[in-house]
Amino acid sequence: KFREDLYHRLNVIPINIPPLRDRKDDIPILVEAFSRDITTKYKKLPVKFLDDAVRYLQEMQWTGNVRELKNIVERIIIIIDKKEVSRSDIEFLLKPGQATMDDIIDESNSFQEFKEKAERAFILKQLNENGWNISKTAELLDIQRSHLYNKMKKYGIEKGE
Repeated sequence: KFREDLYHRLNVIPINIPPLRDRKDDIPILVEAFSRDITTKYKKLPVKFLDDAVRYLQEMQWTGNVRELKNIVERIIIIIDKKEVSRSDIEFLLKPGQATMDDIIDESNSFQEFKEKAERAFILKQLNENGWNISKTAELLDIQRSHLYNKMKKYGIEKGE
């Protein structure tokens, strides 16, 4: 429950921002900014989203708004791991079942990299399937909640991805 006194303090000048699905022209700018931030965060080379990829992102409904867009851009950068991202890369990532084990193997340069990508993809899939219920996901993975939180932090997994 939101504190009423805090609400009145913050509500001096109400700011109404329409949902992302109503601001599709903002998507190219947001994708570029998120891409820059995420590649810096993970110490990766810059990633360019090709025009067809950006148009595809603009066609999506974005029920999760800007956070959903950011999470998808992050998944693309980590899992696709290319200098240029096309529409087909995004379609591949977002298709049911997401990245297959063969795809993760093909995109990994070492056993350690494969294990990390596979673990990240598996945890993300389980979180999504369990509605981001951390307790339930940890129980199904047979690990402690704190261990799941540590893995989420390690792989940069945030709610809504």
